[in-house]
Parts: sequence; structure tokens; C-alpha cells
Amino acid sequence: MSCVTFIRHAQSISNAGHPTEHPSSVPLTEMGREQSILVSTTIKTAPGLIVTSSFSRTQSSAQPLKDRFPKVLQTVWPVQEFTYMNPINWNGTTGEERTPSAHAYWERNDPQYNDGGGAESFAELIQRIEVVRELIIQQQNTEIVIFSHGLFTRAFWWRMVMIGQPINTKSMYHCVQFIRGLLLANCAIVKFRFEENQVWISGPHSKHLPPELITY
Repeated sequence: MSCVTFIRHAQSISNAGHPTEHPSSVPLTEMGREQSILVSTTIKTAPGLIVTSSFSRTQSSAQPLKDRFPKVLQTVWPVQEFTYMNPINWNGTTGEERTPSAHAYWERNDPQYNDGGGAESFAELIQRIEVVRELIIQQQNTEIVIFSHGLFTRAFWWRMVMIGQPINTKSMYHCVQFIRGLLLANCAIVKFRFEENQVWISGPHSKHLPPELITY
């Protein structure tokens, strides 16, 4: 059995509406740093493994927990955000400026479409999710804390429910409807428990954050 706590990264400058450069280097806001400290206190005992993505905002979000448990094994897994738009074309833009093109991507509903320049297709995202699932299963009897991202966490949840379903236009459409219907705040927590061929899911919740620190 493997127990996993997924934590969405704390508020980034992109979440706050500011222009950003490459998705991998987006920093946290001051509020995001407060959120990361609070979410670290929800982990009462040392986990077996702390995982982040390669993106700086998850590493910064995980730092207070790493500071609390410096002896815990730390690693990077491919749990980075789903970057479906060519980041080269969007340097220096805000989320609001990217929104029309983001909607156009999902309306295309082509799981094999890749926008280039470091982007990935929906099919490639699902392949990456299945790699992460295997990494989790390999960690038998281990409490794992994973600092990841909003789209990735929701797509991971969807895939765990729909494991084995072919990746085509129908499944892509269902996944995006699931994502749109599930709000996930910054530093929200979702728990997964993997046992044999079954998975149990609970969350998301943000009860560790006061109302004035809940952001999306």
C-alpha cells in the first residue's frame, strides 16, 4: 500500500495575475510563502518521501516542509504542470492574456496535438501521469507528499478513476469537464491511497488556510 498527499503549489505571481516568463521559473508571491508555511503544519509526522516537480513554485512551496523534516528523502518526479501552449510564444504575458488561446486548445479537443517549443500533448500528459502512478506503486508502505500543480493534480485524479480508458477525443473531453468542475485552491490537499488494483481518494480541502489566504 502507498499513501500519497498531493499538495497544489502555493500562490504564484501567475495566479496573482502578473506577467510571467517560462512556466518552470514562476516564483511565489508573499501570500504564497505564507500559504506554504501553513500547509507544512498539516503534515504531523515525517513522511517517507517528499516529491516536487522541476518547476520552482513547487520547490518553494515544499521548502517549509523540507525544513521541518530535513532528514526525509527528497526527490523530483515528472509531476510538473501540463504546459499545452508553446511557452516561447507567451513570455511576458498574463494568464488573462493567454486565456483565449487556452480555450482554443481545449476546443480543438485533439489529444495528439502538440503546440511545440516545450509544450506537450494531452496524450503525452496521460503517459506522464501513468509514469507517476508506477513510481507511487513502487513505494510500498510509504507515506509520500507530492507538491504538484492544479491541472496536473486534477488530471491525475481523473486518470486514476478512469485508468485504462483509451485516450481519444471522447476521453479528452471528459477529462476537461472533470477539471473544470473541480476547484483546487493553492495549497489544497488531495489524498490518494493505492492498494493492490484499487485507489481511494479524499479531498480536496483547504481547511488549514484562513479565508483571507485562499486563492486559486
